Amino acid sequence: MRQIRTGIAVLLCAAMLFAFVGCRKQDGSATDAAVMTVGDVPVYAATYRYQLTARYNMIEKNGLYDRDTYLSYVVNPSIAYPYPYRDTRTEEGMQGLCEDVLKALAYEAASIYAAKQEGYQLTFEDESYIEQARENAKSALEEAAESFDSVDAFLAENGFTEETFIRMYEISREAAIDFNKLLDAYRKTATFDEQAIEAGYARIVKETFEDRYTDGMYSQYLAYYITGARSFPSLYIPDDAIFLRLFVHTNPTEEQIKAFTAQAHEDFNALYTDAGNEFTAQGTAGDLAVAPRDSLVEGLYDAAKDVPIGEIGSMTREQDGKTVFYLFLRVEGETGRVPIDRYPGVREMIRNQIVGATYTEYLKSLIDDPAITVRNEALLASIRPDDGA
Repeated sequence: MRQIRTGIAVLLCAAMLFAFVGCRKQDGSATDAAVMTVGDVPVYAATYRYQLTARYNMIEKNGLYDRDTYLSYVVNPSIAYPYPYRDTRTEEGMQGLCEDVLKALAYEAASIYAAKQEGYQLTFEDESYIEQARENAKSALEEAAESFDSVDAFLAENGFTEETFIRMYEISREAAIDFNKLLDAYRKTATFDEQAIEAGYARIVKETFEDRYTDGMYSQYLAYYITGARSFPSLYIPDDAIFLRLFVHTNPTEEQIKAFTAQAHEDFNALYTDAGNEFTAQGTAGDLAVAPRDSLVEGLYDAAKDVPIGEIGSMTREQDGKTVFYLFLRVEGETGRVPIDRYPGVREMIRNQIVGATYTEYLKSLIDDPAITVRNEALLASIRPDDGA
């Protein structure tokens, strides 16, 4: 069992956002030792150890040991979280986690280094954001005193001085500022031909939708792109999906259910566009694709799969102490990858994602370039979580 002490929970506003918790100090490690440098920008041992422990404790605290549980907790690891799934109960998983944390910190260092190479200077507005990061760090230290005997005890436990702890926040904020500036400058000059756009679209749809359906996470992505972005629905419809035009009402009376059903048989589209339809009131538009492995609305696929196209069906379910009534019209629809120009804004979204991906590849080349990157493998090995009794 890995013995990693859980301390305070704090939030670091940076390019990578996640919960931090305190970790034990490793004997013999210096607070200013670097486990990696990108150009002249170091990644400090204390920062790496602290964030590695935090990541491990977050997984342990929430029991995120299997892939489905992890994906359900994270929702969208490719966008909201920079870390892939790792089974930290295994040595391979722990090794992967160590590399993930180091890579995240390396991207921060690469952003700062690249900004220096471009001659960027922090503006007055930038300095105000960094000052806010300092205040966040000081608040975190105040919280630490609640779990430790003193702030000094917390700092000693984690291998920091007050200065280096605050600097960890400053560096992360500065990295986020630099990355956004660099990316914005690259976006203004980058050009991509139609073949690159189409290839990028195919890759992004596969990774974001098709693979997620295979992983059993299609419902989360469908929910995000229909009710979250509200710009366009899912860009991939599984081949085994069915299509429904949906009317939803919470806690209806028996009289209301009868009235809704009668109106549906008379003119479903009028009922669908009615102000009382909670489905359309959420900002959704168009027909809903429901697949066997899609748990967006539990039981809806089973209730609708045998209803002929053009016919009406219904179901009710209990949710959060309320009775939700679903009335649906089975309609036809196309499965597979949605054409790129079907919905406004998709092409620009794809271009922006390609811009981000290609620029990130440039930063990765800085990290992987042995001419400017130095790693202290002995120190890395010494501060990784170990196995204890």
